[in-house]
Amino acid sequence: MSARGRGPRDAIAWATGSGPVIDAKLRLAGFALAHRRHIPATLAIAVALAAATFGAIEVAVPAACQAAGAKGATGALLAVWGLGSMLGGFAAARAAAPADAARWLALLLAALGVGDLALVPVSAPVALAPLLLVAGAAIAPLLGTAYSIVDRVMPRSRQTEAFAWLTTAISVGISAGSALAGVLVDAGGPGAGFAVAAAVGLIACAIISARRGSLAPATA
Repeated sequence: MSARGRGPRDAIAWATGSGPVIDAKLRLAGFALAHRRHIPATLAIAVALAAATFGAIEVAVPAACQAAGAKGATGALLAVWGLGSMLGGFAAARAAAPADAARWLALLLAALGVGDLALVPVSAPVALAPLLLVAGAAIAPLLGTAYSIVDRVMPRSRQTEAFAWLTTAISVGISAGSALAGVLVDAGGPGAGFAVAAAVGLIACAIISARRGSLAPATA
């Protein structure tokens, strides 16, 4: 891309005498265009927010176990959470593909947020276990649906890059969710971490619900 744009960029800089300014503007425009070609912004933001719930849960669960004097239960509880995701993935794989993938994604995000919300008032590890099983059930179907939307929306020549952007959004979301939950857990206890997870999940649901049209497959 840079090689093809080099001639026009140099010509504009020569004609205007403001090379650095023009170069910066063209770089920003090129980044925005590349982002639009790689992955819909609506999907990237929603997936990053969903991933932030994962990071928040991974902070809140150990905090809850430590507060209850049962630090050794952390691994088991996170395993139960993962089991819920696996079972949800099995169920989704056996079901027919949704006709409206964006709507289905919004419903899964709502389920994720509500499931995490149910964790907020709970402090006992024994009580957290079944709730984490339910809260995790939307994770694998959610991610699978997000990747299927990329497969439907993006042209085949750009799908590999789009999947890479989606993976990057997940990584960024997990890191941000962990950091935010860590600060709030220190200030308000484990429930604050679960509240973060619930809030960002429901925000992601609202974004997808409001912008479903941007995730429709392109027509030839």
